[in-house]
Amino acid sequence: ERYARASGEEVRLVLDGRRPGRWREEGPVETAFARGGRGAGDDAIVARVAADPHPATLTVVTSDRELGERVRELGAAVVGAGEFRHRLERAQEGDLVRGRAGGTR
Repeated sequence: ERYARASGEEVRLVLDGRRPGRWREEGPVETAFARGGRGAGDDAIVARVAADPHPATLTVVTSDRELGERVRELGAAVVGAGEFRHRLERAQEGDLVRGRAGGTR
C-alpha cells in the first residue's frame, strides 16, 4: 500500500486460492484471488494482461521465467522480485517521486 500511495501507480495483487472469509479490501491495492489449482494465479495474470487495451503500460512483478515470457509476449514489462523489493524499500524511505516509480500498474 505504501508503494501504491508513494508512486501513484495502480497496484493489483493476484493470489492463488480463494478469498478468505474475513478478507477486507481496503486501501489502494486491488487484490484478486485465482482459484483453480496450480498455475491459476499465473493464468489470471496473463488473462489480465491480454485483456488490457494497452499492455505496454503494464509491469508484472515476477521472478517466474515462464510467466515473464508469457506476459512479455503480450507486450507487458517484467520486473523481478528483487528489483520490486528495492522499489518497496525506496517507498518506505520516502524516495519515490509520484508517477516516476517505474511504471508498475
